[in-house]
Amino acid sequence: MKSVNKTQIAVLAGAVVLFVLLLFANTTIPKNADTPGMSGHAGKAGGNIATVVESAKSALKIDQKAKIKKLEEALKTSTDKKLAFENFIKQWDTLQQPIVGAYYLEQAAIASPTEANWNDAANHYFKATRFAKETEKAVVYEKAIECFQKTLDLNPKNV
Repeated sequence: MKSVNKTQIAVLAGAVVLFVLLLFANTTIPKNADTPGMSGHAGKAGGNIATVVESAKSALKIDQKAKIKKLEEALKTSTDKKLAFENFIKQWDTLQQPIVGAYYLEQAAIASPTEANWNDAANHYFKATRFAKETEKAVVYEKAIECFQKTLDLNPKNV
């Protein structure tokens, strides 16, 4: 059997040291870094729902803004608030903005706090999470949970 010379031992030792350094290098997470997908708190992740709604409104085209403004006026002046809210929410869903539709369903539930209204708002928020941007998802999930909780507050047997 051949004997191992000093150069081979030095190269082998260097490889082992390099392997150990690479194994343990940069395995700690900096304290101020956010882990992608793990936002922690809804406010931290993407603001609040009002900023999401305002962002959606500002992204509308001129003709879309005119339709929304007309429906907002109808919502303020209508004697049949339920129908006005339904038309308004349908328009937002047509514009592919289900988060805004869910927001106004929540506003309808606040105006008429029934179990069915809170449940509709919660389900709409939950469905809207599929269409939410990554930065908005935590806010939308938080609102869905909040609305589901209000449903349960009104009827604890609704599980």
